[in-house]
Amino acid sequence: MKALDGSSGGFLSEYLGDWAQSVDCTDVPALVRDIARAAILDTAAVGVAGTQTRVGQLAHSLAPIDPAPAISKTWTGTVLPASSAAYVNAACCHALDMDDTCFSGIIHGSSVILAVVLAAAQADNKSGSDVLDAFIVGSEIAYVLGATVGSELYDRGFWPTGVFAGIGAVAGLARLSALSSAETAQAIAFAGCLSNPYRTVIGSDAKPLILGETAYGAFRALALAQSNASAPMDLFERDDGPLAVLIGDQYSPNNARRLGQTWSLKTPGLVIKSYPLCSSAQSAVGALKEILDQHEISVGNVTSIAVSTTQMVVDILRYRVPETETEAMFSLPYALACMLIDNSVDPAHISEESIQRPDVAAAIDKISVSVDSERFQIAENPEAAHVVVKRNDGVVFEATCLHALGDPRNPLSHAEFEKKIAVCLRHLSPENQKAFKHFYKNLDLQKNVSLFG
Repeated sequence: MKALDGSSGGFLSEYLGDWAQSVDCTDVPALVRDIARAAILDTAAVGVAGTQTRVGQLAHSLAPIDPAPAISKTWTGTVLPASSAAYVNAACCHALDMDDTCFSGIIHGSSVILAVVLAAAQADNKSGSDVLDAFIVGSEIAYVLGATVGSELYDRGFWPTGVFAGIGAVAGLARLSALSSAETAQAIAFAGCLSNPYRTVIGSDAKPLILGETAYGAFRALALAQSNASAPMDLFERDDGPLAVLIGDQYSPNNARRLGQTWSLKTPGLVIKSYPLCSSAQSAVGALKEILDQHEISVGNVTSIAVSTTQMVVDILRYRVPETETEAMFSLPYALACMLIDNSVDPAHISEESIQRPDVAAAIDKISVSVDSERFQIAENPEAAHVVVKRNDGVVFEATCLHALGDPRNPLSHAEFEKKIAVCLRHLSPENQKAFKHFYKNLDLQKNVSLFG
C-alpha cells in the first residue's frame, strides 16, 4: 500500500488516479472522517429538502434513464438506475443552494460527489464505509485541484463546481468500483473534458440541473475509461487544456501534488450553510439576525436597512426583486426582507408564494446594498458584510459579520446543525426522520447501503 502522499510521476491525471486507488483510508485522520460524515448528513438532508422544490421535481422528470437495472434510490425513495438516481439527487442537493461550499476553488463538491458514490454503492451493494472512503477521496481530489486555481476561475466568470465536482465524483466512483489506477486516470481525464464551467447559470434552473448533468457525466466518464476510448492524459499540463485555457500562466498543475499531506476537508474546510441562499448572502443575513435577536425591532418600526459589503457579493447577488425561486437565492434584499419579517430564512421562503408576498415587497423597498472596498478586502473577507438598521425613533443599530455562521472560522454548534437538519427533514414523518439521521450518522458502520429509504 502506498503512502498517503501518493508519490508517483507522470501526468497529473496519473498522479490523481494512482492516489485515488492506493490511498489507505484507514490512515485518514479521524477528524477528517468526522467532517466527511457531517458533510454527508448535511448534504443528504439538503437533498431531501430539495425534493420539495419545483427544480427538484423537474430534475426527476428530466433524468436520463439508462438501460441498467433500477436499483438505486433518489431522496424521494424512487428507484432508478444508478446514473439516473445520481442525476436527480445531485440536482435536488443544489436546488436550494443550501449545500456546502469549499473555498479551495469555491466548489459545491459534496452534492455531486455524494450523489454519485451513494447511488453506485446502492447498485453494487457496497458498505457505508466504502461510501465514506469514496466521498473523502473524491472530495480531496476536487478541492486540491480547486486550490491550484484559487478564486481565479470564479473571478473570471467561470463556475469551478462545473469543472472540479465532476472530476472528484468520478475519482470517488472509480475508487468505489475498484478500477485500476490507469483506468481511474483515464476516467479523471474524461471528466475534465466533459466539464461545464460557466458562472452565468447563477439564478437560473440551469445551476442545479447542471449538477445533475455533472453527476450523470461521472458515470459516462467511467464507462469511457473502461472502453477502448482514450482521453488526453496530459490535459492538466497542456497549454490548450481546460485550466490553462481558462486562467493562463497563473495555473500550475504541480501544486496539486500534495494529496494526503494536507486535507482540504479540514483546511480550508467546508462552509455548512445556515440558510437556503448563496454563500455570499449568509454574512449579511447573519448580521441582521444578530441585530434582531438583541433589540426591539420589527418590520413596522424599521425605516431603512443599509448593507455594505464586497464587490464580489454585489456581483453575485444580482437580483434586487426576484421573480423566480432560483433568483430568490441570489437576492440579498429578498433574503434580508424575509429575515426582517419572519426572523428566519428557510426552504419555505424559496417558493413562488413567498416571493409574491406584499409585505416582503414592501420590506425590500427599505433595503439598500453598496460596496465598501475600504472596510472589506475581498482577498481577506470575500463575503463579509456590515448592516445598519435605522428605527423610526431615530435609533441606529449596527453589526458586522466577517465569517458567516457555518464557516469553518465560525462553525455551527451541534444544536444549530441539528436544527438545520430538522428543518430540511420536517416534511418527513418522525419515524423516517429518525431513521434517516441514524443511517447517515452511522454510515461508516453500515454493512451495506442498499436499504436506504
